[in-house]
Amino acid sequence: MVSSTTFPLFLADENIKAKLVRYLSEKGCDICFAKKGLKNSSLLSLAKKEKRVLLTHDNDFLNEFMYPPKKYGGIVV
Repeated sequence: MVSSTTFPLFLADENIKAKLVRYLSEKGCDICFAKKGLKNSSLLSLAKKEKRVLLTHDNDFLNEFMYPPKKYGGIVV
């Protein structure tokens, strides 16, 4: 089991497979799914509010001009 102080909190986008979320959860990571249908801006606002790192397959988040890394706790694409 991994303590929550070791790993950041994660927010999984709807495009992340449930199998990965289950695996990370079983390993002790604090991870939850975002509601389906959230717009990118709402998704990032939620991640920022909850101090979570966003896990996503959405390549839009690679645009550093639209989603500057310094403004968010982390985005993993």
